[in-house]
Amino acid sequence: MPLWKTKQLEPFINKLSNRSNYEEVLFVLNELDTVSERQPIILSQFAIYLKSLLEDNDDKIRDYAFNLLMRYLRLNPNEAKHFYKSYKDCLISEKNKIYNSAIKFLSDFILLSSDKSEILIREAIRGSQKHNIDISGKLYESIRLLRLEKYVY
Repeated sequence: MPLWKTKQLEPFINKLSNRSNYEEVLFVLNELDTVSERQPIILSQFAIYLKSLLEDNDDKIRDYAFNLLMRYLRLNPNEAKHFYKSYKDCLISEKNKIYNSAIKFLSDFILLSSDKSEILIREAIRGSQKHNIDISGKLYESIRLLRLEKYVY
């Protein structure tokens, strides 16, 4: 299935770029979620816009952005390097909600960025101390996946 043409993308990109209307942003994210289940390649045209939503103050928008971005990265693992800094920024965020959203995807992102896993784990631990959140289950899962990765590759 071909990617969308610029004319088709424009209204969606405009709504994602102009975040003043949250209902429109949520509508676009919901549409992307639905379409990307059947045509995940469409996310390649929106990944950069999703990246900017990872630190959004609205929980729904932020969680949608994380879910969609992770769907994209699971299918395009080599692209994770372009999102490492944004993900790390979420882990070191002063905002509890942003940190919590990032932690949900810790094991996925560590596996996708295994060469930087030590830094991510360190930042996750610092964040858990700062926000007083127990992430032992997520850390265990992340380390377990990293150990399995050694045997697979």
